[in-house]
Amino acid sequence: KQWYQRRVRVLDAVVCLTLVPISESSFTEKRRGTLFSTSEFCWVWGFLWSVLSILSVFMISVLSVSRLILLLFPLKILPPTLARLVPALYLLFISGLLCFLLSAQHVVVY
Repeated sequence: KQWYQRRVRVLDAVVCLTLVPISESSFTEKRRGTLFSTSEFCWVWGFLWSVLSILSVFMISVLSVSRLILLLFPLKILPPTLARLVPALYLLFISGLLCFLLSAQHVVVY
């Protein structure tokens, strides 16, 4: 459980770090910023923002579901490998899906 909560905290910190370019651009002229002036950075930032926000919501929902299970069945002991297995399977699914989308060139970058 502590392993999983540590990963959630690290992921939240990384999400907060991705907000640095937005705050930097809000203090520049015409709200463009120096980092968002290149299309490569915009693409990488958009990709990271999409993946990290989806992953963050997923990890919090897994934590909530595990707490719900423990509230419904207080004597049930969840296996500790479950905290590593579920996010790993989700990451495997998402990475496969992203590879498919990138190879098919159907990805729309915001």
